[in-house]
Amino acid sequence: MELDRKFTDIDFELVQFLFELVSVELQKNDFYNCNPGMMHSFLLSELLTGELNDANIIAMRLTHLEWTLTPYLRVMTLTDLKNGFFDGKVQLVAQHMIQLLPDSRWIVYQGRIVVLISLVDSSCKIIAEDKRILEFLQVNGLTASLSDCFSHLTFLRKYYKQCLTAIEIGFQLNSNKPVYMYEDYLCEHIGKIISEQNDLADFCHPVIQKLIVYDNAHKTSLLPTLEAYLQYVDTPNIAAKTLFIHRNTLFYRINRIRELFEIDLSDGDIRLKLQLTLHFLKLKTQRDDPKDQSIEG
Repeated sequence: MELDRKFTDIDFELVQFLFELVSVELQKNDFYNCNPGMMHSFLLSELLTGELNDANIIAMRLTHLEWTLTPYLRVMTLTDLKNGFFDGKVQLVAQHMIQLLPDSRWIVYQGRIVVLISLVDSSCKIIAEDKRILEFLQVNGLTASLSDCFSHLTFLRKYYKQCLTAIEIGFQLNSNKPVYMYEDYLCEHIGKIISEQNDLADFCHPVIQKLIVYDNAHKTSLLPTLEAYLQYVDTPNIAAKTLFIHRNTLFYRINRIRELFEIDLSDGDIRLKLQLTLHFLKLKTQRDDPKDQSIEG
Protein backbone atom coordinates (compact mmCIF):
# COMPACT_ATOMS: atom_id res chain seq x y z
CA MET A 1 0.00 0.00 0.00
CA GLU A 2 2.94 2.32 0.64
CA LEU A 3 4.56 1.57 -2.74
CA ASP A 4 3.52 4.82 -4.45
CA ARG A 5 2.50 6.95 -1.42
CA LYS A 6 3.03 7.38 2.30
CA PHE A 7 0.70 5.94 4.86
CA THR A 8 -2.07 8.27 5.97
CA ASP A 9 -4.04 8.31 9.21
CA ILE A 10 -6.88 6.34 7.66
CA ASP A 11 -4.44 3.60 6.62
CA PHE A 12 -3.30 3.15 10.20
CA GLU A 13 -6.93 3.15 11.37
CA LEU A 14 -7.82 0.40 8.91
CA VAL A 15 -4.77 -1.68 9.81
CA GLN A 16 -5.52 -1.33 13.53
CA PHE A 17 -9.11 -2.38 12.93
CA LEU A 18 -7.93 -5.37 10.91
CA PHE A 19 -5.56 -6.41 13.71
CA GLU A 20 -8.37 -6.32 16.27
CA LEU A 21 -10.81 -8.09 13.98
CA VAL A 22 -8.36 -10.94 13.31
CA SER A 23 -7.49 -11.16 17.02
CA VAL A 24 -11.13 -11.40 18.04
CA GLU A 25 -11.86 -13.93 15.33
CA LEU A 26 -8.98 -16.08 16.54
CA GLN A 27 -9.92 -15.86 20.20
CA LYS A 28 -13.66 -16.30 19.63
CA ASN A 29 -14.17 -14.39 22.87
CA ASP A 30 -17.36 -13.01 24.45
CA PHE A 31 -17.06 -9.75 22.57
CA TYR A 32 -17.27 -11.56 19.25
CA ASN A 33 -20.08 -13.84 20.36
CA CYS A 34 -22.22 -11.22 22.10
CA ASN A 35 -21.90 -8.16 19.89
CA PRO A 36 -23.36 -8.07 16.40
CA GLY A 37 -22.66 -5.03 14.25
CA MET A 38 -18.90 -5.29 14.62
CA MET A 39 -18.05 -1.80 13.32
CA HIS A 40 -20.37 -0.09 15.81
CA SER A 41 -19.21 -2.41 18.57
CA PHE A 42 -15.54 -1.76 17.95
CA LEU A 43 -16.15 1.99 18.01
CA LEU A 44 -18.02 1.80 21.31
CA SER A 45 -15.38 -0.55 22.72
CA GLU A 46 -12.52 1.80 21.87
CA LEU A 47 -14.40 4.73 23.36
CA LEU A 48 -15.19 2.88 26.59
CA THR A 49 -11.63 1.65 27.08
CA GLY A 50 -10.19 5.09 26.34
CA GLU A 51 -8.21 3.85 23.33
CA LEU A 52 -9.96 6.34 21.06
CA ASN A 53 -10.37 9.99 22.08
CA ASP A 54 -9.50 11.93 18.92
CA ALA A 55 -12.58 13.95 17.88
CA ASN A 56 -11.56 14.03 14.22
CA ILE A 57 -11.10 10.26 14.00
CA ILE A 58 -14.41 9.71 15.80
CA ALA A 59 -16.18 12.00 13.33
CA MET A 60 -14.57 10.16 10.42
CA ARG A 61 -15.66 6.80 11.80
CA LEU A 62 -19.22 8.03 12.32
CA THR A 63 -19.33 9.27 8.73
CA HIS A 64 -18.03 5.95 7.43
CA LEU A 65 -20.71 4.14 9.44
CA GLU A 66 -23.39 6.61 8.29
CA TRP A 67 -24.24 6.95 11.97
CA THR A 68 -25.93 10.26 12.74
CA LEU A 69 -26.19 11.24 16.39
CA THR A 70 -28.17 14.00 18.05
CA PRO A 71 -26.51 16.38 20.57
CA TYR A 72 -28.50 14.65 23.33
CA LEU A 73 -26.72 11.44 24.24
CA ARG A 74 -27.04 9.27 27.34
CA VAL A 75 -25.42 6.05 28.46
CA MET A 76 -27.57 3.32 29.95
CA THR A 77 -26.21 0.18 31.57
CA LEU A 78 -28.26 -2.98 32.07
CA THR A 79 -27.14 -5.40 34.78
CA ASP A 80 -28.51 -8.67 36.09
CA LEU A 81 -27.36 -8.33 39.70
CA LYS A 82 -28.55 -11.78 40.78
CA ASN A 83 -27.78 -14.16 37.94
CA GLY A 84 -25.46 -12.35 35.56
CA PHE A 85 -25.83 -12.52 31.79
CA PHE A 86 -25.46 -15.44 29.44
CA ASP A 87 -25.14 -15.13 25.66
CA GLY A 88 -28.72 -15.99 24.76
CA LYS A 89 -30.18 -13.60 27.30
CA VAL A 90 -27.86 -10.81 26.18
CA GLN A 91 -29.13 -11.06 22.64
CA LEU A 92 -32.80 -11.11 23.67
CA VAL A 93 -32.46 -8.22 26.12
CA ALA A 94 -30.43 -6.06 23.75
CA GLN A 95 -32.75 -6.66 20.79
CA HIS A 96 -35.80 -5.79 22.87
CA MET A 97 -34.18 -2.60 24.17
CA ILE A 98 -33.33 -1.55 20.64
CA GLN A 99 -37.01 -1.90 19.76
CA LEU A 100 -37.93 0.35 22.71
CA LEU A 101 -35.09 2.78 21.97
CA PRO A 102 -34.57 2.55 18.20
CA ASP A 103 -31.89 5.29 17.95
CA SER A 104 -29.42 3.40 20.09
CA ARG A 105 -26.47 1.01 19.87
CA TRP A 106 -25.26 -1.52 22.42
CA ILE A 107 -22.24 -3.49 23.47
CA VAL A 108 -21.36 -6.02 26.17
CA TYR A 109 -18.69 -4.45 28.38
CA GLN A 110 -17.44 -5.48 31.84
CA GLY A 111 -20.32 -7.91 32.28
CA ARG A 112 -23.00 -5.32 31.49
CA ILE A 113 -25.00 -4.32 28.46
CA VAL A 114 -23.99 -0.74 27.71
CA VAL A 115 -26.43 1.17 25.53
CA LEU A 116 -25.67 4.48 23.84
CA ILE A 117 -28.94 6.35 23.40
CA SER A 118 -29.47 9.25 21.01
CA LEU A 119 -32.46 11.40 22.06
CA VAL A 120 -34.42 14.30 20.59
CA ASP A 121 -33.91 16.49 23.68
CA SER A 122 -32.13 16.50 27.04
CA SER A 123 -35.09 15.10 28.97
CA CYS A 124 -34.74 11.64 30.47
CA LYS A 125 -38.46 11.13 31.06
CA ILE A 126 -38.78 9.12 27.86
CA ILE A 127 -36.59 6.50 29.55
CA ALA A 128 -37.05 6.80 33.31
CA GLU A 129 -40.85 7.03 33.09
CA ASP A 130 -41.49 4.70 30.15
CA LYS A 131 -43.77 1.99 31.55
CA ARG A 132 -42.71 -0.44 28.83
CA ILE A 133 -39.04 -0.14 29.81
CA LEU A 134 -39.77 -0.34 33.55
CA GLU A 135 -41.96 -3.41 33.06
CA PHE A 136 -39.33 -5.07 30.86
CA LEU A 137 -36.65 -4.49 33.50
CA GLN A 138 -38.86 -5.91 36.23
CA VAL A 139 -39.94 -9.00 34.30
CA ASN A 140 -36.34 -9.87 33.38
CA GLY A 141 -34.81 -9.09 36.77
CA LEU A 142 -32.65 -6.29 35.37
CA THR A 143 -31.32 -3.12 36.95
CA ALA A 144 -30.58 -0.06 34.81
CA SER A 145 -28.51 3.04 35.42
CA LEU A 146 -28.61 6.23 33.39
CA SER A 147 -25.97 8.93 32.91
CA ASP A 148 -26.41 12.66 32.52
CA CYS A 149 -26.93 14.05 29.03
CA PHE A 150 -23.83 14.77 26.92
CA SER A 151 -23.16 15.87 23.36
CA HIS A 152 -20.08 14.14 21.97
CA LEU A 153 -18.75 10.60 21.92
CA THR A 154 -15.35 11.70 23.25
CA PHE A 155 -17.04 11.82 26.67
CA LEU A 156 -18.56 8.31 26.48
CA ARG A 157 -16.14 6.75 28.97
CA LYS A 158 -16.72 9.55 31.50
CA TYR A 159 -20.50 9.16 31.37
CA TYR A 160 -20.27 5.39 31.50
CA LYS A 161 -18.51 5.85 34.83
CA GLN A 162 -21.46 7.98 35.96
CA CYS A 163 -23.67 4.94 35.39
CA LEU A 164 -21.41 2.81 37.56
CA THR A 165 -21.47 5.42 40.32
CA ALA A 166 -25.24 5.78 40.12
CA ILE A 167 -25.89 2.06 40.53
CA GLU A 168 -23.26 1.67 43.27
CA ILE A 169 -24.55 4.51 45.46
CA GLY A 170 -28.19 4.09 44.50
CA PHE A 171 -28.20 0.38 45.32
CA GLN A 172 -26.68 1.10 48.73
CA LEU A 173 -29.38 3.64 49.57
CA ASN A 174 -32.33 1.89 47.91
CA SER A 175 -31.94 -1.63 46.57
CA ASN A 176 -35.44 -1.84 45.09
CA LYS A 177 -35.32 0.70 42.27
CA PRO A 178 -35.35 -0.50 38.65
CA VAL A 179 -33.51 2.58 37.31
CA TYR A 180 -30.77 4.56 39.03
CA MET A 181 -30.13 7.99 37.54
CA TYR A 182 -26.80 9.69 38.19
CA GLU A 183 -28.42 13.11 38.64
CA ASP A 184 -30.30 11.76 41.66
CA TYR A 185 -27.04 10.83 43.40
CA LEU A 186 -24.77 13.74 42.50
CA CYS A 187 -24.62 15.04 46.09
CA GLU A 188 -23.91 11.55 47.43
CA HIS A 189 -21.13 11.20 44.84
CA ILE A 190 -19.59 14.45 46.08
CA GLY A 191 -19.83 13.08 49.61
CA LYS A 192 -18.25 9.79 48.53
CA ILE A 193 -15.27 11.64 47.04
CA ILE A 194 -14.88 13.79 50.16
CA SER A 195 -15.17 10.79 52.49
CA GLU A 196 -12.16 9.11 50.88
CA GLN A 197 -9.88 11.58 52.69
CA ASN A 198 -12.12 13.23 55.29
CA ASP A 199 -14.85 12.49 57.81
CA LEU A 200 -18.19 13.55 56.30
CA ALA A 201 -19.34 14.70 59.74
CA ASP A 202 -16.83 17.56 59.50
CA PHE A 203 -18.80 19.01 56.60
CA CYS A 204 -22.27 18.78 58.15
CA HIS A 205 -24.28 21.86 59.10
CA PRO A 206 -24.50 22.11 62.92
CA VAL A 207 -28.27 22.71 62.84
CA ILE A 208 -28.83 19.21 61.44
CA GLN A 209 -26.92 17.66 64.33
CA LYS A 210 -28.93 19.73 66.81
CA LEU A 211 -32.18 18.64 65.13
CA ILE A 212 -31.23 14.99 65.49
CA VAL A 213 -30.52 15.46 69.20
CA TYR A 214 -33.75 17.43 69.69
CA ASP A 215 -35.91 14.83 67.90
CA ASN A 216 -34.41 12.00 69.93
CA ALA A 217 -34.92 13.87 73.21
CA HIS A 218 -38.47 15.11 72.55
CA LYS A 219 -39.80 12.31 70.30
CA THR A 220 -40.53 14.83 67.53
CA SER A 221 -40.16 14.69 63.73
CA LEU A 222 -38.55 18.04 62.95
CA LEU A 223 -35.71 16.62 60.86
CA PRO A 224 -37.91 14.72 58.32
CA THR A 225 -40.15 17.79 58.24
CA LEU A 226 -37.20 20.00 57.32
CA GLU A 227 -36.04 17.49 54.71
CA ALA A 228 -39.46 17.43 53.01
CA TYR A 229 -39.72 21.22 53.19
CA LEU A 230 -36.32 21.70 51.54
CA GLN A 231 -37.20 19.16 48.85
CA TYR A 232 -40.45 20.95 47.95
CA VAL A 233 -39.78 24.48 49.15
CA ASP A 234 -42.04 26.04 46.47
CA THR A 235 -44.77 23.42 46.81
CA PRO A 236 -45.53 23.01 50.54
CA ASN A 237 -48.70 21.05 49.75
CA ILE A 238 -46.58 18.25 48.27
CA ALA A 239 -44.17 18.41 51.23
CA ALA A 240 -47.08 18.04 53.66
CA LYS A 241 -48.53 15.18 51.61
CA THR A 242 -45.27 13.22 51.71
CA LEU A 243 -45.28 13.55 55.51
CA PHE A 244 -48.99 12.67 55.81
CA ILE A 245 -49.65 15.87 57.73
CA HIS A 246 -51.75 19.00 57.17
CA ARG A 247 -50.16 22.00 55.47
CA ASN A 248 -50.67 24.09 58.63
CA THR A 249 -48.83 21.46 60.67
CA LEU A 250 -45.94 21.69 58.22
CA PHE A 251 -45.71 25.47 58.62
CA TYR A 252 -45.97 25.16 62.40
CA ARG A 253 -43.03 22.76 62.52
CA ILE A 254 -40.92 24.88 60.14
CA ASN A 255 -41.55 27.98 62.24
CA ARG A 256 -40.62 25.95 65.30
CA ILE A 257 -37.31 25.05 63.66
CA ARG A 258 -36.66 28.71 62.87
CA GLU A 259 -37.33 29.72 66.45
CA LEU A 260 -35.42 26.93 68.17
CA PHE A 261 -32.29 27.10 66.06
CA GLU A 262 -32.36 30.72 64.82
CA ILE A 263 -31.90 29.74 61.19
CA ASP A 264 -32.99 31.72 58.11
CA LEU A 265 -34.55 29.21 55.72
CA SER A 266 -35.21 31.97 53.16
CA ASP A 267 -31.45 32.06 52.47
CA GLY A 268 -30.67 29.86 49.47
CA ASP A 269 -27.06 29.23 50.58
CA ILE A 270 -28.23 27.96 53.95
CA ARG A 271 -30.80 25.66 52.31
CA LEU A 272 -28.05 24.31 50.03
CA LYS A 273 -25.77 23.52 52.99
CA LEU A 274 -28.61 21.84 54.85
CA GLN A 275 -29.51 19.69 51.86
CA LEU A 276 -25.89 18.70 51.27
CA THR A 277 -25.67 17.68 54.92
CA LEU A 278 -28.78 15.51 54.58
CA HIS A 279 -27.31 13.78 51.52
CA PHE A 280 -23.96 13.27 53.28
CA LEU A 281 -25.66 11.83 56.36
CA LYS A 282 -27.51 9.26 54.25
CA LEU A 283 -24.22 8.13 52.76
CA LYS A 284 -22.44 8.15 56.13
CA THR A 285 -25.25 6.22 57.82
CA GLN A 286 -25.13 3.58 55.10
CA ARG A 287 -21.36 3.21 55.46
CA ASP A 288 -21.39 3.12 59.25
CA ASP A 289 -24.24 0.61 59.40
CA PRO A 290 -24.12 -1.24 56.06
CA LYS A 291 -26.76 -3.78 55.15
CA ASP A 292 -26.04 -6.97 53.34
CA GLN A 293 -25.97 -5.29 49.95
CA SER A 294 -23.31 -5.64 47.29
CA ILE A 295 -22.88 -5.29 43.58
CA GLU A 296 -20.67 -7.58 41.60
CA GLY A 297 -18.90 -6.70 38.40
